[in-house]
Amino acid sequence: MIPSNGTASSSINFFFRMTQRPRVFSNKILFRGDYFTVMTSFVTLPDGTRITREIAERRSSVAVVAVDADKKVLLVEEYQPAIQRIALGLPGGQVDQGERSVQSAKRELREETGFSAAEWKLLYNWPGAGSWIWPRTCYLARKLSNRPLPQDPEERIVVKRLPLKRAVQMAIKGQLDTSDTCLALIRAYELIYRKKLL
Repeated sequence: MIPSNGTASSSINFFFRMTQRPRVFSNKILFRGDYFTVMTSFVTLPDGTRITREIAERRSSVAVVAVDADKKVLLVEEYQPAIQRIALGLPGGQVDQGERSVQSAKRELREETGFSAAEWKLLYNWPGAGSWIWPRTCYLARKLSNRPLPQDPEERIVVKRLPLKRAVQMAIKGQLDTSDTCLALIRAYELIYRKKLL
């Protein structure tokens, strides 16, 4: 409901001012690790207001929805320290220096599942949101063949092969731990079965 005391006009004017782009005038690094950088970002809003926000930035990464000829998807089971349990998700990992994202995706698929793919399709690029900068690229991989690479010695991975439809049902029911896995599975299902779910 729009108030009749004159504040509606002010709200509308503020909205139009906020459609302009805020300006970051300074960043202060609080922590820099092997995988994450945490910073305070100092921002000027279009109306001149200055705000500060704490932001976490992670190196670019990739994930792969690998689907075989029987429309089964390869998922990986791995212990995740952040949630302190074994989680089921997509094969993937960091983009190494000098690699393109699709090269990283191909390498990670072979390292984590032992399979390569002859057909690759971009599913989405996700830059991150809110206080989290995490460029993440996800691919659909088809026409799989067995071509393993040595696994990362610090990883303990178990490969699971599930019908894609079942994996998507798990995603919709909230039975998977990461939102990007859920989004990627749904997007892959829509492309393969040519049917919109959401």
